[in-house]
Amino acid sequence: MNTLYYLAVCLLIVRYTFYTYKGLFSIGIFAAAIPMLMVKILLTKYTRRDIYRMILLMAVCLSAMVVSGKKLPVWSALIVVGSKCIDFKRLFKYLYFTHLYILIGVFLMPLFLDIPIYTDIYRAGYGIEVRRYHFGIGHPNGLQFLCLQMFLMYLCWKDREKIKRGSILFFCVLNVIGFFLSRSRTSFILYLICLGCFFILNRKQNRGFCRLIVWSPTICAVFCLAAMYLMDVGNTLISRLDVALEHRLTFASQYIQKYPINLGGHYIYELTLSGAIGENRALDCGYINLMLNNGIVFFILFIWVYLMTMLWSEKEKKVSYLMLGAVYSFYFIMEGALLGFYKNIFIFLFGNIIFSTYHRRRRYGLCEDNRGIGKSVL
Repeated sequence: MNTLYYLAVCLLIVRYTFYTYKGLFSIGIFAAAIPMLMVKILLTKYTRRDIYRMILLMAVCLSAMVVSGKKLPVWSALIVVGSKCIDFKRLFKYLYFTHLYILIGVFLMPLFLDIPIYTDIYRAGYGIEVRRYHFGIGHPNGLQFLCLQMFLMYLCWKDREKIKRGSILFFCVLNVIGFFLSRSRTSFILYLICLGCFFILNRKQNRGFCRLIVWSPTICAVFCLAAMYLMDVGNTLISRLDVALEHRLTFASQYIQKYPINLGGHYIYELTLSGAIGENRALDCGYINLMLNNGIVFFILFIWVYLMTMLWSEKEKKVSYLMLGAVYSFYFIMEGALLGFYKNIFIFLFGNIIFSTYHRRRRYGLCEDNRGIGKSVL
């Protein structure tokens, strides 16, 4: 039964990686993945408390979808609901190989298909135009993010203690090549930070350092909100940071002026923004994106569940999961899809907060094995 979940998830990851390809490709993947995911959910045994929480979760996410017009809240809710009793090490193993095969496919596609493989992008912060390769997956940032994702999935699959020097060298070479092809700084810098954290924690588990990592989603959320306020008052330091971030903070601030923060969110249209570049520009800050689309209530609930999952990871001594959550926390300061399970893999772990304790499931025969999700903090 869990195999259906793993297969559905991997298919959906492929679909959203190649999001520019519509038509039969997209329809075929959804037609295969949705039934598998629903069968997994329907055949899983849930306690009464689990069912109440699932109903509440789906109600909140359906409301968010109706207001924002985006399906991601419901998709992410289904992913979390279906995650009960799965083996996370096996999930990360499958996700690693899925991203590996996607990366191989990305490099092979131009040999067989007549598709654009690069784009020339103007770097506003530096006043230059650079050629960035994407090999047909929509945006150059996606290529470097694939390399980062592979390292993160491997880290969570193998555990940091079991990773060999050869594997570290492989991922270093892979991410360096990805950076020189895509020129994507965000993912590459986060890879270097993640690699540094790996070596620090591999020598000795520093509780103070882990505690700082635990609070990373809250820190990043507060930073984004504070940055919006400081942008409005003309803070010099934030203005310089905005230039380094290619005016992402300016764009986010203009979105807030157009769509004020409220309780329930907005149906947001992409704006033609003034400033350093006059063009259609997506809202790249994931925290502001989530708040404007889904409202302050949904935003607070999401950050709270994220934080509780980080605390659970610390309690269970899952340092690899802590690093996973921290990397995504910082990544989505500069990227928009914070709620997207296909990018924010940490969402798969939210089931640890939603469902009952493992011991209760084991007593009543509600799990297939003893590698399911751990203790609930609700």
